Amino acid sequence: EALDYWCKQGVLSSRRSFEEEESEQLSFLPKPKVRRVSSRRSMTNQEMDLLCVNDPNVSYLIQEAQAMLGRPLSSPERETLCSFYSYDDLSVEYLMLVLMYCIRLEKTNFGYFKKVVSNMLEQDIDSYDKAELYLHNYMNRKQNENLVRSAFGIHDRKLSQKESDCIAQWFGEFAFDISVIRLAYEECVNSTGKLSFPYIHKILSNWNGKGIRSSKEASLETSAQKKQLQQSGSMASSFDMTEIQQLLEQGFHQH
Repeated sequence: EALDYWCKQGVLSSRRSFEEEESEQLSFLPKPKVRRVSSRRSMTNQEMDLLCVNDPNVSYLIQEAQAMLGRPLSSPERETLCSFYSYDDLSVEYLMLVLMYCIRLEKTNFGYFKKVVSNMLEQDIDSYDKAELYLHNYMNRKQNENLVRSAFGIHDRKLSQKESDCIAQWFGEFAFDISVIRLAYEECVNSTGKLSFPYIHKILSNWNGKGIRSSKEASLETSAQKKQLQQSGSMASSFDMTEIQQLLEQGFHQH
């Protein structure tokens, strides 16, 4: 009704009546190219209000963001959304996807949201499809890291980059599940008395090279190795002790 009134007063103009627009679903057109802005211009409340009136997508974006967060947006938060939409040509779907990701991580501070979007743009992740794939892979990687942290009893520090890369390779290239990785961890602790990512990586690399895929197959392989060592009269590790020491001395994380 308000929009009809403003149209009749000449404040707004439309080729169709508000009743016709109301019956249509909002259409989010893909943004063809991201336009980099070295110095972002601030937007006043009046400018943002006008943008909401002139662009239904923006109004919808702000309404949905408030519904997702369960609270009204502050003026700086509205400005963040409007700026990414207007100055960086990011679509509504893109921004809502990233916001949903932040909420899932319980990071509802818009400073974190702004950092995530900015980092993605630096990597040329500027479309919804690219963003969806990137965030999906990132969430899977973090979930896998949490599984390993729990299995290895790592609760008092962050993972190093090399450790994170190892975990990504175990789940990705090697296609192991957490049961196989946990078994490799147990073998490592039994042989060395402590956690060693290089040693565990060596075990998993050997299993992968032999085509071992399940924890049952890994257990059978370990049992066979131990039986062979017992028959040879040696209870040493299946790895050369010099190699073990070298693996343990590799600095895979900084304390």
